[in-house]
Amino acid sequence: TGFGSALFYTYICIDKDLLVKNLNGNEELANKTLRAFTEAALKVSPTGKQNSFASRAYASWALAEKGTDQPRSLAAAFYEPINGTDQLNVAVKRITALR
Repeated sequence: TGFGSALFYTYICIDKDLLVKNLNGNEELANKTLRAFTEAALKVSPTGKQNSFASRAYASWALAEKGTDQPRSLAAAFYEPINGTDQLNVAVKRITALR
């Protein structure tokens, strides 16, 4: 089995006002929750083949946006496969071009 590397795209949308409301108005707890959730989202990765490869890489790049605009996915950046040796930079360019 050869070693492969993958590019994973994850989209997360959080309504902070609703989170605060669901936490009975506790903004401090909401902020702690968001920090912990963000850290977990950046550190989680697929766990297949851990015995063979022990690949537990964290996210190499992340984009966070804050605002009142309609949430949208940037998955269209990956309609065409990304090949070659500079996959991270190509992915970042594609994502930022959609913004």
